[in-house]
Amino acid sequence: MTSYPRGMFLCACDRCAREAADRGYDMERMKADILDARQHIQRMEAERLAQICGHALGPFDALQLLGMRRGVLQWFAFRCDLLADKFGAFRNAVHEAAGEDFIFGTDTYPASLSPFVGHDHTRWDTFSDFASPLLSHVDIFPMQTMTAWAGFLQGLCPDLDESQALQMIYRLVGYDGLEMPHTIEEFALGAPDCEFRNVPLRDLVALDMAKAKLYLPADIPSYPIIQGGGAPHHWPRETIEEIMAAAESIGHQGIIFQGVQSLVDVKK
Repeated sequence: MTSYPRGMFLCACDRCAREAADRGYDMERMKADILDARQHIQRMEAERLAQICGHALGPFDALQLLGMRRGVLQWFAFRCDLLADKFGAFRNAVHEAAGEDFIFGTDTYPASLSPFVGHDHTRWDTFSDFASPLLSHVDIFPMQTMTAWAGFLQGLCPDLDESQALQMIYRLVGYDGLEMPHTIEEFALGAPDCEFRNVPLRDLVALDMAKAKLYLPADIPSYPIIQGGGAPHHWPRETIEEIMAAAESIGHQGIIFQGVQSLVDVKK
């Protein structure tokens, strides 16, 4: 999960090194470049980082911020290659056993964060028969990730203000155009209404739905997963209906609901 920053840089054991080499990657080089990027951030002054926060960050801006050593980007590309190959083998085995008409698929991470966990939407049709962008847990995925990454960044640069750290993370993943919280406390993580109290729930989910549709191959069916009233949070019905309308206008083929308590009256 992206909310555990160190977890995104596992594993680098001998077996993983062999898998990397089989795909043309140098594990030792990637490890060295990742450690160098960390040290590069630690050497930067908080004032300079704060100035960077005032400007939009694209992928190449981020690479320059990390010192521009290619192993960092290769690490995430390797993970995407590895998962695509493994899931492709799973799908082939399922189809061989159950027939080509048997549907095989897996959830996708929210598009703004997916490359960090090895999910490459652009090749989803090579190992899955459909896509189901998992957007029902806004607190577990985007919200906990934003707060964890901001804390991780402040750990590397203690003089960096919390709001500045959050803004830098928003810019890095593309949420900077939304009205996101300015402090970690404003996220109200753990509260029943945390996903919509200070967070633009509709716009955030719609943004990741739009990104997913753009990145996914045109011919793969896509059914975003959203809350319909399941655990742990119940979204407002009006917001759910707005998200449903957005999904249809974006071009998704349907919706998968996690729970329906907010949408229907269940008679006992």
